[in-house]
Amino acid sequence: MNNYSLTDTIIALASGKTHSALAVIRLSGKQAVSLVEQHLGGSPVLSAAPARKATLANFFTRTGEWLDQVILTKYPAPASYTGEDVVELSCHGSLFIVDQILQALLSTGSGRLAEPGEFTLRAFLNGKMDLIQAEAVADMIQSNTPKNLGQALAHLGGDLSRYVQTLRQQLIDAQSLLILELDFDEEEQFLHRSELVQLLQNIDAQITALISSFEYGRLVREGLLVAIVGKTNVGKSSLLNRLLKRDRALVSEYPGTTRDTLEEMISINGYLFRIIDTAGLRCSNDPVEQMGMERTRRSMADADLLVYMVDGSQAEEEEDQQLLRDCQALAKPLMRIINKKDKPAFSISSFSPLPGQNIALSCKTGEGFEQLEKALIDQMRGHAVPGQEVIIDKIRHQQSLLAGRKALRQAMLSLQQKYSAEFLLPDLTAAQDALGEITGHVTTQEVLQDIFSRFCIGK
Repeated sequence: MNNYSLTDTIIALASGKTHSALAVIRLSGKQAVSLVEQHLGGSPVLSAAPARKATLANFFTRTGEWLDQVILTKYPAPASYTGEDVVELSCHGSLFIVDQILQALLSTGSGRLAEPGEFTLRAFLNGKMDLIQAEAVADMIQSNTPKNLGQALAHLGGDLSRYVQTLRQQLIDAQSLLILELDFDEEEQFLHRSELVQLLQNIDAQITALISSFEYGRLVREGLLVAIVGKTNVGKSSLLNRLLKRDRALVSEYPGTTRDTLEEMISINGYLFRIIDTAGLRCSNDPVEQMGMERTRRSMADADLLVYMVDGSQAEEEEDQQLLRDCQALAKPLMRIINKKDKPAFSISSFSPLPGQNIALSCKTGEGFEQLEKALIDQMRGHAVPGQEVIIDKIRHQQSLLAGRKALRQAMLSLQQKYSAEFLLPDLTAAQDALGEITGHVTTQEVLQDIFSRFCIGK
């Protein structure tokens, strides 16, 4: 962690630095109440106030000048978010007032500005939540669709924590019985090996199911990255605008209008999609256009789904066929959009066969977009694991589960070779430690620093 003490009283603006009707400043630590009370005109307003009840008070600068009328709420330890004494100060949202209050609170030297995520870090260290729930707090703050909010709420509510901890506890119980065997005659078995094999196979299956849920969980949290690719003037920017229901990308009849990638987010049926409008691919000597096309190819490589777009009012050309081959070579989910259905010359018969999704539509009239949105939703849902309600959504979870399963399978191999308890224990310990890394029962300062440094200040 950084070079600061977790026993310090910390102070932060929790509501974001922007003009607003109200702002909230949060304090946590042993000096939280006294720090605020020094600026209330000498009256023990906050000390005498009941816990978790809003109290009106006047806030004064260090020199005794009246600054604002504020609402104070105190949360005594341990019944607070951080497990420490917490005070929340609600003031008027003027940035000048906010800065003056922060300066006044910091002027005594008894408190310091909080680091990013430090309030939630203290909540974790004080046992108010585990590491999965702490990560879910950040996910809730960043959520922007009903689906990724729901996923964050499920993790905050403890669904994944209970699932992982149940598996870990089963391993701990098995280890305890094996350790007992070491203290008795070698022939004595407190845990029959057939039962242990069945237990480890069951845990392995549940870990595997969790691992398989990662891709769907990641896509719900981050959004499905969709790259719209095609030749110039096939309607890629018009497709983006129609999906967004607003004119975001510049559209013209001149080839090469789009020279850079443009990413926007949309929500369809509660799912998040990150749509990338790319520069059209064609032969060009323009160095700026060439840079745009290079970015197009990078977007194609990064995408979760390629939307290959063609102009249905014109016959297929070699450029179309080559681009289709380029898309197929990436071995990614691929959908073909045949645009300009509103034109009399529209036809799909001249295009090369493409198994899977082929959607005819008109960016001009909107015909076919209902089918397109359904196809996008189906692409997202296609990553879900049937019957798996508890899911993971972070690489950290996935890597720990993979390590745990590897250790578990090594223990099962030792069982097959009829090794004694002392040879089984190291692998079982490694497996339960790997599960403990997910919840934070086993962790390192480096992991905590990586997780909490991504939080906003004040949370």
